[in-house]
Amino acid sequence: MTHPLRYLFLEQIRGGLSKRAITRCSQWAETFRVMGKPFPGPWTFKYHPWLKEMHDSTSPFLVGMKAAQMGYTECLLNRSFYEIDIHGNNCLYVLPNQKPDASVFSASRFDPALEASPYLQRLFSDVRNVDHKRAGTANLFVRGARSRSGLKSIPAAFIAIDELEEMAEHVIPLAKERSSGQLESFLWTISTPFIYNSGIHELYVTTTQEHFFFPCPTCSKRIELKYPESAVLDTKDPHYICTECKARLPEDKEEKAAMLSKAEWVPSQPLNQSSGRGFHINQMYSPTITPAKIKDSFDLAQTNAADEQELYNSKLGLPHIPDGAAILDSDIKDCIAGNYRMRTLPSNTALVTMGIDVGKLIYYEVTAWLPQGVPVPIDVGHVRDFEDLDILMYDYRVNYAVIDANPEFRLAYQFAERFNGHVSLCYYNYSCSGRQITRRENEDHTITVNRTSWLDMSLGRFKKKQIVLPLDIPEVYKAQIKAPVRVMEKTKNGDRMAVYREGNKADHLAHARNYSEIAMDLGASNMRHGTIYKDVL
Repeated sequence: MTHPLRYLFLEQIRGGLSKRAITRCSQWAETFRVMGKPFPGPWTFKYHPWLKEMHDSTSPFLVGMKAAQMGYTECLLNRSFYEIDIHGNNCLYVLPNQKPDASVFSASRFDPALEASPYLQRLFSDVRNVDHKRAGTANLFVRGARSRSGLKSIPAAFIAIDELEEMAEHVIPLAKERSSGQLESFLWTISTPFIYNSGIHELYVTTTQEHFFFPCPTCSKRIELKYPESAVLDTKDPHYICTECKARLPEDKEEKAAMLSKAEWVPSQPLNQSSGRGFHINQMYSPTITPAKIKDSFDLAQTNAADEQELYNSKLGLPHIPDGAAILDSDIKDCIAGNYRMRTLPSNTALVTMGIDVGKLIYYEVTAWLPQGVPVPIDVGHVRDFEDLDILMYDYRVNYAVIDANPEFRLAYQFAERFNGHVSLCYYNYSCSGRQITRRENEDHTITVNRTSWLDMSLGRFKKKQIVLPLDIPEVYKAQIKAPVRVMEKTKNGDRMAVYREGNKADHLAHARNYSEIAMDLGASNMRHGTIYKDVL
């Protein structure tokens, strides 16, 4: 009988010899990684062949735009293990939030990987901390994207960003800075997409934009599975077809694996003209998601906007904007009318309001209201200090202003105090009904409104041509007005609710537009009791 210490010694020798022969991440995964269900046993690329090329990519910048449940997260995890084990590099794994995302990552991804793989158990000497795993002198750091300080403090050679779509736009440049001191570094990011030209899609279009092609078993022509050309879903027998010869493609996971075993990634753009490599995959390639399941999503999408968004984003891995959900360039162009100019009050101005959204800077829109209730944004932009808002109040003789209550409540409150009776601090809350404005009890100057209902009103003006834009309206204003997209989402209890999402695009001036709209209701009432000029001048 072999002594346990002798067995451990021999195991370590075998592990060391194996490591010397490993030069690619795919080799490492097949040698050391063990998986659970649905494909238990040593790691294999048999049922997920699209992952092998990603594992071994040498591209410093890699973008994975994907459908849900396609193995991309396991790819990032394997590459992190590989960098730690073979190259001794620190790795930074970025999730949308520190809590609960880091805890979920440890419980659902990291811990099961160690439990299933004896080699990984020996590799990591300290796994007690949710956000820090130590393997000798190398480290795996798990951080939430919302913590700028947490990201700033960590140097890493390999940075993995998971679900970029749920993060703010500062994450990519901040993450790049973490690897700036390394001789060799990698920044890889993956996500299901949301809308066009935002988030993961905005990065993907700068890359090689690769798709997974395979030879059709019937005609041998190289094809890809794409929607809707490959999918026959409007039938009781949903299935996939070759886009060339129209032959039915196999659905059995073994036959499908054999069909895809000869597949390869084909770039749409040459690497030398791209920022890095980009890989797109959808659930039609999955060995476990049948055409019938895609059909279920397809059927729901025909009658419900939330399910339509889900079909494109999570099932097909594609960005999508439902018809009428976003302001278009043509909508804005149609609203530029008359001879109005920025920073000039129209001669027939009946009321002046200001909306203020607070971010890193303080964004504002000053709006002149014509007698028929039509708004004309006459000054838009940003200032750095709250005292600068005072100048705008005086210069334009603003009748009423509404300012974002967060994140600088104290400074916003002081601003309201300086213009007592002419400024309200606003909270968004979905529980309010319609465009009702609710005064908060025991809180001076504060109101609560329904975010979606008021954005429907303030942004809906562009679709209905009920707003007049000056001839010289800034491009930044146009861009931020287009950022919010109205989508239907499912709540925790299964209900559907309309919400505005902006991806990771800046939308401060869109909310300044919204707050100025709210200020019009409050300002009209104030006009009956005298104007701000009598009170503060």
